[in-house]
Amino acid sequence: MINIEDAAYITYFDDLPDDLKKRILAQSNAHVSPKGSMAHSAGDDCKGVVVVTSGQLRAYADADGHKEITLYRLFPYDMCLFSSSCLFPTALVPISLEAEEDSRFITIPTPLFKEMEASDSRFASLVNSVSRERFSDIFTLLDGVLNKSITERVAELLLDEASLAAADEVHLTQEKMASHLGSAREVVTRALKGLQERGLIDVGRGVVRITDRKGLEKLASPPDGAV
Repeated sequence: MINIEDAAYITYFDDLPDDLKKRILAQSNAHVSPKGSMAHSAGDDCKGVVVVTSGQLRAYADADGHKEITLYRLFPYDMCLFSSSCLFPTALVPISLEAEEDSRFITIPTPLFKEMEASDSRFASLVNSVSRERFSDIFTLLDGVLNKSITERVAELLLDEASLAAADEVHLTQEKMASHLGSAREVVTRALKGLQERGLIDVGRGVVRITDRKGLEKLASPPDGAV
């Protein structure tokens, strides 16, 4: 069961039929995931569609059975459709969710979620838009893996993390960076050393300080054809 405050994070909830809203409140569930805990593991029984109400979740997949690779992040009001195995039973990539901050989310049973799509065309359009955006995230990631060097990808990761933190310091271990990138820690260590030698960053214990943001941005997004 969820309360009306939880339901406020479901876009267009107020415009759904009253009977459907009552069933969503009664049959959906609220969950709490402390920072660093698993909110959902690939292969878990289908619990429904995830909607984040607070905190931050990381959606990731196993790159080759033992390496993780981050696919996208989820924030309040975001839906994670691909974690629902019964909504996308033929999904190409089994997705897990990790709480990067103390987080709270709700799960909407898949049959009710499908009713929501059928009852409101705007909600159905939103679901299609979210699906397209997530596929775009994954294909953009794949393009980076195939066409960018690990140094470029590390630079891109540092800029993304700094943007999330709204600071020039990134508090991540090299092991965690490797998990984000689907790489090995030793490979990330070499890339960081190279960036530091170029004067773009300063590497400390569990923290990386960006010292030349423009230079790092240029490296992360090189002109077409640049090596």
